Amino acid sequence: MNYTLTVLDVKDMFTSSNFRKGNSYYSQGKVSGLTFDPVHETWYATVRGSKRYQVEIREDESGFAFECSCPAFDMYDGECKHVAAVMLKVQETTTDKRVQVSSKNVSIMQTRQEALKRQKEEAARL
Repeated sequence: MNYTLTVLDVKDMFTSSNFRKGNSYYSQGKVSGLTFDPVHETWYATVRGSKRYQVEIREDESGFAFECSCPAFDMYDGECKHVAAVMLKVQETTTDKRVQVSSKNVSIMQTRQEALKRQKEEAARL
């Protein structure tokens, strides 16, 4: 079964800060050169931040795998505003072209959302 990626799905993949900043980059048109390699099921793009950063987003058996050339990517467990910006561009592109992502990735997104919710609840108790 396939599922169409939504903005809410993308939002659920990231911390609120990274999503907000990524959405700002996306809205300002800082994502360029978005291409899809169907053989490797990988999206490639460049994001203009303080420098130009290269982003790769792969869909594999465990869900989406991200790569970004920015220094924050490794510091924040494989998540950054540049990847969020590209995911929003992918969402726009896949919606426009009616390309769908697999339902397994939706399940992974929901698991990520639940983990973030638990982290917020734990932080609020401290």
